[in-house]
Amino acid sequence: MASVKEMLMGSMKELVEAELKAFKWHLMNPSYKHIPRSELEKADIFDTVDKMIACFGPEEAVKVTVDILRKMNQNELAKQLENKHKQDIFDTVDKMIACFGPEEAVKVTVDILRKMNQNELAKQLENKHKQVHYTPVQMRDASTGVNVDMKAETGASVNAPVLTANTFTGPVTIYAPNSAGNGTFTSQ
Repeated sequence: MASVKEMLMGSMKELVEAELKAFKWHLMNPSYKHIPRSELEKADIFDTVDKMIACFGPEEAVKVTVDILRKMNQNELAKQLENKHKQDIFDTVDKMIACFGPEEAVKVTVDILRKMNQNELAKQLENKHKQVHYTPVQMRDASTGVNVDMKAETGASVNAPVLTANTFTGPVTIYAPNSAGNGTFTSQ
């Protein structure tokens, strides 16, 4: 798992000198938080990345970099950075689930978001989590045509010995831990 600094450095190292100069020019655009021109003019790649992270924070620095790379028609480089960053996020989520389990991972994430004063994002995550875990699921036995509404709340269990030849409607999440303690199947 690469740090944001390493990811940004990797992208910046792909730029030739003239492209790096254009990148800095875009970075001084008023649509972004302002990094003084005097700090960027003689800044090398390392200083530029450090200043971006200090000014924007790691997540926003990635977004700004991707945005500027696209403005410079460096679309493939922007896509690579975006994909690396997404994979890094997925790896972090997988590790949190493996460490805490799915329910506790959500609680820990909400707590972290609140400590970062990201209260709206924390609320969105909580609401989405509740929506997924409190949505009724309908199970229909194919052989008898019997429909059964099930509502399993967080942490509850549903005894369903035979799942074959049945149809599930609605969002369905089946958590079946593997040897690593993780493994979730979700269907919409």
